[in-house]
Amino acid sequence: MSANDDTNSEPLWTKYSGRPNTTELIREKAWVVAELIAMLLDAGESLAPSFSAEFGAREKILARAEASAYWLYVVDNFAFRFLSPSERDEFMSTLEESAIEKLGEMGMNRSEFVSLVQARYAEYSAYKKWVAEPDESSKGTLNWEFAKKVAAILGVGKNALFNTTLSIMMLRQLKRIDLPTLLKG
Repeated sequence: MSANDDTNSEPLWTKYSGRPNTTELIREKAWVVAELIAMLLDAGESLAPSFSAEFGAREKILARAEASAYWLYVVDNFAFRFLSPSERDEFMSTLEESAIEKLGEMGMNRSEFVSLVQARYAEYSAYKKWVAEPDESSKGTLNWEFAKKVAAILGVGKNALFNTTLSIMMLRQLKRIDLPTLLKG
């Protein structure tokens, strides 16, 4: 099942349902989430050509690094809520190492990515909301600010439609992944 597959009626995490979160199982879950995240890293670059954006290989890597940092932050928020502190540490350590490895395979420098993730964790923690309420401005929300970064990297520039569309794409994927069910076991 791919992260984009809506046709399968079997819940994504049936394999883990009712199983206690052992260290081994926590690591396995982190590797699975890492694979899902890797499949979602190109959301910005797949959307950008619709906005006449032109970008090269380096911009692709940087946009994927931004997406990975975003997903790590989002997943960590769920891990904080649904795992014990020791489980969360094991899960996030495994997940972060997998993300570093996958981005390294794409050409991203390890120390550059680690610095980016640290900067994004600090920045994203200041945002009070992930998305705006219907009557509010999106400025200063996690998804909007993430989308602005990707738009800038990929040459889209300031574009509310791009930001909104990318934000919606990320939220749909987050819903589809259903992290609470996975993490609770």
